[in-house]
Amino acid sequence: MPSNGPQPQQFRFIVGIVLFMLGLVLLLTKLSFSLPDELWKYLPVPFVLLGLFALVRPTRHLDRIGGLWVLTVGVYLIICMFGLFGLTWWTAWPVYIIALGITVMLEHEGCVCTQRRPRSEGDA
Repeated sequence: MPSNGPQPQQFRFIVGIVLFMLGLVLLLTKLSFSLPDELWKYLPVPFVLLGLFALVRPTRHLDRIGGLWVLTVGVYLIICMFGLFGLTWWTAWPVYIIALGITVMLEHEGCVCTQRRPRSEGDA
């Protein structure tokens, strides 16, 4: 029976592309290449999308708890980059404490929220 979602190889390829592009952008900035400021505001987008995807449809590569942490990184980047709520890189760190609290609440034994979906015949 064919599965409806992306195959694990496709998922890994997409994550690999995102990480490659992020690393390339960061390397170029370290080599003194200037990037337009408009590009930097899109940095949190892959983190938010990947985190939301994992929360809605967890896989064996990224479960809901992992998705929560990826989403937290994206939210932290958005808050810091746009100065939301008057927070900066040094004052927005409590979002990680909030994510840790949610993780502790959801990781107890038998919680439906953290259970991975069973593998089907098409999953590798």
